[in-house]
Amino acid sequence: MEVAVDGRRKTARDAQLYALAFISLALLALLLPIGWVAIGDNTCAVDDFLTCHATVRTIIAYVPSTLLLIGALGAFYRTYQVWRRNDEWRIWHGAGWVLFVVLAIYLGLAASVIAGGG
Repeated sequence: MEVAVDGRRKTARDAQLYALAFISLALLALLLPIGWVAIGDNTCAVDDFLTCHATVRTIIAYVPSTLLLIGALGAFYRTYQVWRRNDEWRIWHGAGWVLFVVLAIYLGLAASVIAGGG
C-alpha cells in the first residue's frame, strides 16, 4: 500500500510542477516584453503604451496564450497516457483544467489587446 501512496505523491508532484512551469513560462513571456519596453527608449506617452508598441502588444496577446494552451493540451495528453496504463490519471486531468482556466482568465484580460484596443 505504501508504494501506491508514494506513486500518487510523485504523480501529484509531477503534475503540479508541470502546471507551475507552464504558468511561470507564460508569466515570463508576459513580463519580459513589458520590461524590454520599460528599459528602452521612452518615445511613447504612457497612455499610448500598447498602441505605440505593436510588437509588444502582439507578444503580450499571443505568446502567453499559446504557452498555456500547449501546456493544457500536453497535460490532457499525459492524462490519456496515464489512463491507458491504468494509473492515477485524475491528477493530470486536474492539471490540464487548471491550465485551461488560467488560459481563459488570461484571454479575458487580454481581450482588448487581442482585439486591437489599447
